[in-house]
Amino acid sequence: MPHDLDKHDIRKYVDTFLDKYVFGSAPKVSAFEKDLKQLTKEISVKAFKILQIFSIVLLILMLQSIGKFAGLMSIALIVTIAGVIALLVWSSKISSKTRRAKNYLQRALKTYKTKDYVTTMDLLLNAYEILKIKKLWNLIISLAQEQTPTPEQQSRIAENEYKKDEQVYKNDNRLAEIMQQIITVGDYIKKHGDVITNSWNKISELKLQLQGTSDVRLLKEYNSLIKRYEYIVGLEQSKIEFYTKAKSELLKLKENHLVTQKLIKEKEELLNLEDSILEKSIQEEYTADMSVNDFIVYESAYLEAIKEYSETISTSANHNLFEEITQNFKDKTKLL
Repeated sequence: MPHDLDKHDIRKYVDTFLDKYVFGSAPKVSAFEKDLKQLTKEISVKAFKILQIFSIVLLILMLQSIGKFAGLMSIALIVTIAGVIALLVWSSKISSKTRRAKNYLQRALKTYKTKDYVTTMDLLLNAYEILKIKKLWNLIISLAQEQTPTPEQQSRIAENEYKKDEQVYKNDNRLAEIMQQIITVGDYIKKHGDVITNSWNKISELKLQLQGTSDVRLLKEYNSLIKRYEYIVGLEQSKIEFYTKAKSELLKLKENHLVTQKLIKEKEELLNLEDSILEKSIQEEYTADMSVNDFIVYESAYLEAIKEYSETISTSANHNLFEEITQNFKDKTKLL
């Protein structure tokens, strides 16, 4: 700090220093972090512990009464003891599951602070698969919108979404079919992503071996192997690009399907209302909006096309075949 400063300058210097290096250095807590911290606090195992203690005490008292009145033990008492034991087992199981979920959330809070979003998402999904809490699901979706999940995480999110709204999908076969295709496409993305990762690992190993030899024959062999792995990487990346676009289209299809179903329901309600309150002679002529019907036709055709080509594209062994199949797919969907 400069020596030739008056009291006013010194005060100003100190304030600037505090603002810049002390108060200004404190990181701002995001809304996501606040919500995650709040949810972690809300999840408690105390109630289950109390229930376990109560069950144990009650069980001990009952067992003591059996010792005193062994000859007079009734069926009702036996049933009650069995019920208390079942309650003790159930509370212990739930307590254990809740403790595990809370532990996942506490760890997720730490990894989020260090910006390790991949691990955070894994931990949140682990917790949700134990405790199906709406607030936790909202946090998962919020993080997925902020940070792109890995292909494996995307598949887990899709599968959990399907399970969460299973009844809805059971009542709507077409929606279930779209969701199943989203899951399938996500699995393909993960599958080909794993091939790329393994291929890059092999390329790294071969390049290290390449550096350690001066033999012309071996150099030629190593370079040949590296090129072949690079070819595989290029092909697999092309497949991932195709499936990523297909997944994006399927997600749009899902949203449009839900909107279309609402429109159909609204139109049905309107027609029923018109039939009930308007005289046939003055009822306005109703022309069906073809956009809804067009979408239903498109939806059906796109799902048929993706089912027809997705497996063939995944197993295509060279770029020429891959390009031919994807072109056939594009030609078919272009007609839609």
